[in-house]
Amino acid sequence: HADLPAATYGQLKRHLEWDGYRLDATGRLRTPPAAELDALPLAALDDPAAIYDHIDRIGRVMDTDPAQAISGARALIEATTKLVLNQLGVAYDEHADVPALVKAAQKALGLHPETLAPTGKGSETVRRILSNLSQVAVGVAELRNQYGPDHGRTQVTVLSPRHAHLAVGCASTYSRLLLETLADPDAPWRRAAASP
Repeated sequence: HADLPAATYGQLKRHLEWDGYRLDATGRLRTPPAAELDALPLAALDDPAAIYDHIDRIGRVMDTDPAQAISGARALIEATTKLVLNQLGVAYDEHADVPALVKAAQKALGLHPETLAPTGKGSETVRRILSNLSQVAVGVAELRNQYGPDHGRTQVTVLSPRHAHLAVGCASTYSRLLLETLADPDAPWRRAAASP
């Protein structure tokens, strides 16, 4: 970008943004799903470095290596659940699988369908959405287990960027819910922690 006149750079940047792309602070082009990851609310975490690492890795391979991006999406979900549990002081098995981590993190935040008390209109719908969101997070982990590059595959599976976008979008939505709930001063977990 240093070789372009400022006006040309600004115009190019605006056109990219209109199409859903953005340039990060280092000048790298981010695809729409990867750009969404950059906006995850990380302020409530004492040390979000691991999340930044996953976001950076996913952004580099989003459109060029869908299997790696899917693997990164699963790792983002796992890291988010562990960091949330750490932040809340909740013990967990370091070798727990994603379904166990998802359940533990959602319970700790008061977001697990089993922990929600019926509170009126829409409560069953909210319970169903949270249950489905849990299944989406677990589904991303299963997708990585089936198609990710981490298990010594003996056959090459051709995935397209749309598969990566789906997995990363799901991981982003799930991680955002946990992180926003962690930061929310009126979140259910804070009320439960304040109760004697």
